[in-house]
Amino acid sequence: MLHQTHFHFSILQCRNEIPVYLTGFSAGGQVVTRYMFVRQFYPDSIPIKMAVSVSPAAYLFPTDTFNSMFLGTPCGLGLNAMNYYGDCISGINDTVNLRFICDDHIFQYYNENYGVLVGEADSAYYSICVEQGDSRLERARNFFAFCDTNALSLGTTLKWQYAEVPGIGHNDSLMYHTCAAGDSIPIAERMLFETPWHPVPDSALVVDFEASTLRPKLSTGVVQFTNKTLNGVSYYWDFGDSTFSSQVNPQHTYLSPDTFSVKLTATSSTGCSYTLRKKYFIIVLEDTGIDENEPYATIKLFPNPAEYTLQFELPHTESVKFYISDITGRILQNGITDNEHIDISSLASGYYLLILQTENKWYRGRFVKE
Repeated sequence: MLHQTHFHFSILQCRNEIPVYLTGFSAGGQVVTRYMFVRQFYPDSIPIKMAVSVSPAAYLFPTDTFNSMFLGTPCGLGLNAMNYYGDCISGINDTVNLRFICDDHIFQYYNENYGVLVGEADSAYYSICVEQGDSRLERARNFFAFCDTNALSLGTTLKWQYAEVPGIGHNDSLMYHTCAAGDSIPIAERMLFETPWHPVPDSALVVDFEASTLRPKLSTGVVQFTNKTLNGVSYYWDFGDSTFSSQVNPQHTYLSPDTFSVKLTATSSTGCSYTLRKKYFIIVLEDTGIDENEPYATIKLFPNPAEYTLQFELPHTESVKFYISDITGRILQNGITDNEHIDISSLASGYYLLILQTENKWYRGRFVKE
């Protein structure tokens, strides 16, 4: 038990073939409602058979207004101050981005295997996302009613389940263990495990791509890009070096050693469009004769943790190129050193990877910046 957040998974067979049941109470319920929405445009391979949000403080409404009141993230899809607050853009891939929502994604969301469960006595005032209602009970009712009506306007019907547990307030144990009158199985258990599964439409735009190599040499700097987009009909590539392509799976040759961010803009048949940017995606290396797939040699770094200066030792003395990246792979610092010292004073506290490139070998090591 971690505060008021609980997750319950039922795993019955092997990964990718198992039925997975997901539920969360209170803060965990907020995670479930957001996850079930985000997965419409940032999908994963988890085969969820049913997911239930139990008494969360708030829901992610698939709209930017409710009852003429603004709903900013994470309460809704509206953009807050500076268009960033509460948005879910990660550092290296601008993928989980609440500014990219089309009706196709919401349509798909309304067809999910999902349920809302709340205590009938969970009526205490709550101060977060007040636009949704005064209490968890009122918010659950408002959320389900809005989505039910909105689904019809999008040409579908809401496939979700909804139930209230009689006489129960904000109590996780009672929410999961209370039965309906005359029943011996809890309401939560029936909703989670006995709701018939139905297939979810796979029609919304999902943008993704990969490359044949992320570290091409300058002499052979050809990269084959593979488009992994779902439900797209047209594409526009920006390779980061002022060159572009409208091919589905383009091949591109880089002409200078550098680090390049790559963008792919995809558009669906319904006009939904999104640009996925992968920052610092391609690093074109100078011709050093090093095979890209050659294993890195491990190098000792000291002191570790380090505060201002990082030191290393090589079996020979020469100038070396260095790259420092964070745990996402984003390169934060690079340069050349000839004294086996690197100034890291500008880095924030955290975990980092150092890669050294000599004339004929690669080295790497991990370190902590205090």
